[in-house]
Amino acid sequence: MVVVIAATFLLLWSPFYLVTFITQVQEESFLLKQNFLFTMLSTHLIGFTNSAVNPFVYALLGDKFRTAFMVSAPNCFRDGGVVNFRKKSDTVKLELLF
Repeated sequence: MVVVIAATFLLLWSPFYLVTFITQVQEESFLLKQNFLFTMLSTHLIGFTNSAVNPFVYALLGDKFRTAFMVSAPNCFRDGGVVNFRKKSDTVKLELLF
């Protein structure tokens, strides 16, 4: 699973590092003239999708993660929310449902 996480990181962040390297090495980069903003935003977006993909990789490949999520998920949505307010005598106690 660690290999898949590392490969996903490398695959999704390499366009950003490649474009950054090219702009630093070339004297007159194509990015300095036109499409600089679009290219940088696109490569950042591709890199940020790494964070969106990670939970799915963990869920598909990690048995411990899957088991822990299944155990905690029903508790998170019990009583219509994450936090449960229960009244004990005259005070209100805040309980996290984890």
